[in-house]
Amino acid sequence: DVILKTNGEKRMTIKANGTIEMNSPLKISHDTTSNSNYRVVYAHDDGTLDYFGTEAVNGDPCIARPTIAWYNFDVPSTCSYINAVDVFLGSGLRNVGIGTTHPKENLQIGNQFTFRGDNFNSIIGHNYCYNDFGGSTSFKDARINSGVSSRIMFGGEGNILLQTAPIGSTLSQITTWTTGLNITNNGNVGIGVVDNSKLANAEFKLSVNGGIRANLIRVYEISDWSDYVFKTDYKLMPLDELEKYILVNNHLPSMPSSEDVYKNGLNIVENQSKLLEKIEELTLYVLEIKKENDRLKAKVELLRK
Repeated sequence: DVILKTNGEKRMTIKANGTIEMNSPLKISHDTTSNSNYRVVYAHDDGTLDYFGTEAVNGDPCIARPTIAWYNFDVPSTCSYINAVDVFLGSGLRNVGIGTTHPKENLQIGNQFTFRGDNFNSIIGHNYCYNDFGGSTSFKDARINSGVSSRIMFGGEGNILLQTAPIGSTLSQITTWTTGLNITNNGNVGIGVVDNSKLANAEFKLSVNGGIRANLIRVYEISDWSDYVFKTDYKLMPLDELEKYILVNNHLPSMPSSEDVYKNGLNIVENQSKLLEKIEELTLYVLEIKKENDRLKAKVELLRK
């Protein structure tokens, strides 16, 4: 035996059979009944033992009932205390399971809630694991159980993706992800937008690939509105000049052309202001026509007399 002491007190003993004993209730040992099984043994003051690990004694692969356990392979289905494990540190990747004895990710809580982190992405998943863990065919992105899947992925480019996948069978490959939300590293937000290049323009904080339905949309901080049309110094284009402009340009003055709208889209606030400008100009034209009509009526009345 090898004995380690400090200040004359025995602190650790390494026995010839490989067992390590410390000057505490904790022992780390090699189970000589099986060449492939290791365990940590906690010795209570009353002499009872708790085993943390896998064992094969008298054909029973699990003879203890720990609340925390770790393994170099998954627990056999014949394990007598499998349901008593609260925290399971398992599999060759040293995954952690809480409430599950077969964790399929770095951290799995219950049957479906998972956490994963690597050099590229960090992922919070629901019914999702990075691969099928040696199923009939090995592939990436798998459902843990049958049903739908979803994940929040913190990407290597600094963006955050909220994605969903359709229903599928247990450990089936996920081939299609639908991106609901994409937050880029510049703070822009895309709904249904996967291509980060479409979210690169800092002018547009929100981009939506699809329709928007709302009960109310209110826009603030509008710097220009069209009430200037009713000011006394506003120069209203004469109707004959307006007619000539329309014949040449095929659109109203100060309004965008169809080509410009196709190319650059439509600024809703600016367009609403311009539409109101045209309505107010139209009102002025109508008032002028009324005045002219009143003058003509007055002349007709004079002629009748």
